Amino acid sequence: MIGTERHLINALRAQQGASESLAQAAAQSKLGSQEQPKLSLAGSRPTITSADGRSSIALRALVQLDATHYDQQAAGPLASDFRRGSVGVTSARETEAARDLSDGAYFRRARIGVEGVINRVFGYRFITEFGGAAGKS
Repeated sequence: MIGTERHLINALRAQQGASESLAQAAAQSKLGSQEQPKLSLAGSRPTITSADGRSSIALRALVQLDATHYDQQAAGPLASDFRRGSVGVTSARETEAARDLSDGAYFRRARIGVEGVINRVFGYRFITEFGGAAGKS
């Protein structure tokens, strides 16, 4: 009888140890399965949303840039190539003025900021603007 009791006690201890290890595994699994913040590309802008979906932050950017490049033939003889000008006072101005088409780029403005929602209650947007022409109308 004593051998049977010891066998039962050992079986109960083994069962208790297995239950404890199952409980630990379940707790670790629960920690591992908790949702993490989500990173997405919503509306062509990077957005980070909280795990519960109640808060978010998104980056915004708008850049305006003008650029031009003119591709034209080399200057021809004066008798047949009428792309000449008589503006300016330098000697080379007579033969080069009409051909100077001003290749280049012009940075107009950039708007950079963040926007989002806090706890589905408070919407926010912080934007700063660089460039532009102050005083022009």
